Amino acid sequence: MATLAALGSAAAFAQGDTTVTTVTSYPTESRHEVSGLTVRAGGGVEGYTGIYNTLTNVGGAWGGTADWKPIGLMGFELAYTGAANNVDSRITGSSDGLTNGADIIRNGGHAAVTLGLPTAIEPYALAGVGVDYYSIRGASGTRFQSDTSGSVPLGLGIRTNHRGVSADLRVSYDYLFSDNFAGNVGSGWGDARYNAQFQLGGKF
Repeated sequence: MATLAALGSAAAFAQGDTTVTTVTSYPTESRHEVSGLTVRAGGGVEGYTGIYNTLTNVGGAWGGTADWKPIGLMGFELAYTGAANNVDSRITGSSDGLTNGADIIRNGGHAAVTLGLPTAIEPYALAGVGVDYYSIRGASGTRFQSDTSGSVPLGLGIRTNHRGVSADLRVSYDYLFSDNFAGNVGSGWGDARYNAQFQLGGKF
């Protein structure tokens, strides 16, 4: 019977039967989606450069980021950032700095543009503008004061998205164009803030 079926098929082909079977391929869901909204939160470390580096110690940092990418190469982000630093005990003459616990509490945020490669592990750069409020604890008689200041955040990082989970590792250098919280300290071109954070979140 199999031989007869094969002969029948061959005969049909010889008579000009050119029927072609079409196989439809349906794309599978991509594990890396380069566009969309992503929300993350995490923590790291923060410190200062220039004259501020001689007055303060490196401290803990925390933050949250929401970024939206209309296209694969470019994105926009809004971020909240915070940090806690101690004034160096060599400046205050006390082992606790200005007071027990953190001396300088910073809370702020920025808006930035990101440019990155639309790959599974994405390197990127960012630039924007930010504003921060510095709360100085135990600052009576010191050169620091609670006030609002501005900054220009510049950063580099890598991030990835897999099955809806997003991870981001970045370092940033924030140039302080307004430093009223340390108005009695003095300032220079090298006075800035650096921050390194790892964040986890989800992609929507």
